[in-house]
Amino acid sequence: MVGTKNNRRAQLTKKNIQDALIHLMSDKNINSISVTDICKTADINRGTFYAHFVDVADCMNHMEKETANELFSILENDKQTDSVEVLLQAIFELVKKNNKVFNFILTEDQDFLANILSTTKQKFFNQLVPDDDTLSMSEKQFLYEYTLNGVVGMIRHWIKSDMKESPKTLTSYFNKWCYQS
Repeated sequence: MVGTKNNRRAQLTKKNIQDALIHLMSDKNINSISVTDICKTADINRGTFYAHFVDVADCMNHMEKETANELFSILENDKQTDSVEVLLQAIFELVKKNNKVFNFILTEDQDFLANILSTTKQKFFNQLVPDDDTLSMSEKQFLYEYTLNGVVGMIRHWIKSDMKESPKTLTSYFNKWCYQS
């Protein structure tokens, strides 16, 4: 319906603007991308851009939040299984789908990354740390940090190396390294 804030056409225009920003980020640092650059790439006028976003940073912020919400959804939907492999493969697939946004979060927006990790800490903790009475709480915290930072490091390297491996392959690597007898 025309005039409705989140109608299909408005959603497509917003996606077009975000895709243009992602495309531009392949060649430029986000700080050197202007609204004019985005408008030219998206083939829209400035008024259309400003109907959806305040500025380039606001556009990126919306993409970060949408990506984080997808991650939170994966974590919520994973309650039916305790499988670390299922959880990690879903996360790796999300990273592959949104690799430019994740690259920005991992390299440029450390505050946003810290917020995501803090928000998801309990779910990750429950998944990544075995329910083992022989480990003290302190040891479990160290194991969690070690594992989580390893996964984040894997994602960083995967993005830097052009994501040649599949999410399933990364999951098998993790599983092999962590659960090898």
